[in-house]
Amino acid sequence: LKLQFLYFIVFTAKMMSRIVLLSLAVACKGEMIGFWDWDWGSGSVGPPSSNTKVGFTGLIDVNQALSYSPKPAPGMNNLVSIGGGNAGGMWTPAALQAVSNKTWHAAVHAAGFQGIAFDIEVCTGTIPPADFSAAFAALRASNLTVMVTISHTAPYDCTNKVDLMNAFIPDANINYMSPQLYSSGTEPKPSFAWKGVPFSAFQKMPPSMQMVPSIVDYTQYPAVQTFFKNLSIPLHGYVQWAQVAKVAAEPKTIGFWEWSWGTGDHGPAGANLALSFSGWVDLEKALSQSTVHKAMPTMMSIGGGNANGAWSNAAVQGINATYLARVKARGFVGVAFDIEECSEEVAPEVFSSCFTRVKAANMTVMVTTSHSAPYGCKNKRELMHAFIPDSNVDYISPQLYHTGTEPHPQFEHSEGVTWKDFKKMPATTQFVPSIGQFAEYSDVVTYYSKPELAIPCSGFVQWQQNTTSVL
Repeated sequence: LKLQFLYFIVFTAKMMSRIVLLSLAVACKGEMIGFWDWDWGSGSVGPPSSNTKVGFTGLIDVNQALSYSPKPAPGMNNLVSIGGGNAGGMWTPAALQAVSNKTWHAAVHAAGFQGIAFDIEVCTGTIPPADFSAAFAALRASNLTVMVTISHTAPYDCTNKVDLMNAFIPDANINYMSPQLYSSGTEPKPSFAWKGVPFSAFQKMPPSMQMVPSIVDYTQYPAVQTFFKNLSIPLHGYVQWAQVAKVAAEPKTIGFWEWSWGTGDHGPAGANLALSFSGWVDLEKALSQSTVHKAMPTMMSIGGGNANGAWSNAAVQGINATYLARVKARGFVGVAFDIEECSEEVAPEVFSSCFTRVKAANMTVMVTTSHSAPYGCKNKRELMHAFIPDSNVDYISPQLYHTGTEPHPQFEHSEGVTWKDFKKMPATTQFVPSIGQFAEYSDVVTYYSKPELAIPCSGFVQWQQNTTSVL
């Protein structure tokens, strides 16, 4: 009993290591889900359910900023940004006069923008706060909304930054306040550093001003919510800095792993396939701990990445017609074989026969492996050379991560099985890599589209959980 309890603790610790920092934020209804769209690169489509786009050039010349800014997105709240974090975005009295010009306001409206984002980080000399206030008032008088974004809590290179913030924070002509919780824009966690102006100063914002911090990406929003909640400062959404490229083809399958522990998962935007994941190869435990998603077709996962999920001949053979009938009666549409470890050598034909039984039960088959091959199976290469061309496999989903927390997909192949081997998949098999989060999909499509691979992606399966937001 002591040994079993100790094993439970070890298993739970492994699972919890995957849970930490994985809860993704979903802004509440009515909140801003914004993103900065840079004028260089391929452009961004923003995080899921985006409703606000800020065209960013980093330029202080108002005509150039409007001309070079990414175009407005239909159906969104669109702002054009003025200013930036270097000499090209330095604020001057002349720039404030230009941004206050009604003729320019008309050009902003004509271009399809609804507001202006003041990126105030660098100033020439000391600019009186009243000059900024006058510009904000002029824009509101022209029916344009105003956002102010600053480096952390105050402009890092304006000599009177404290005076500026003391004027900005209570200004009723500012609609959105967006402190940048990063320095480089690549930080894995939000940065709550401040100098000169503490975050508590934002408690003096008027009710009409909405706090919408700029963060690296939307996965950081829960930590930001907790931080500002402790300061009794209500949040109204966020603005994401990281770019999300538009993929060449829309994914056919948008799946997600729904863990059997935790609070449940509703998947990324547009999700159409749930995979109930318990991590068990014990068939009874896998079935008892798996649940059918209320909103979409659900496959039941069997197996996992530790001893609890290690495959044996008995486990594979136990997935027989009687067991599959029970799985189907529960409402599952298929079985996802998570093949990463084996407790003994299981011949490829044993798995192949099992896939045939699943198809005979009129259910779908998915095979997911640690990168390109099961790391804990001795005959991993033989298994993959059997799985890849098997026409009974509907989905192949290599896991492009180790912990599931990596910021980018991991394309390393393993165990003597290369990505070129996947070119042997039949046309009926969908290649749907498992990735940490949906934002990585464009990188996945780009990688597998390389001429030497030319493997078409049909979608993805997201590992990270999309739970309700922390409010």
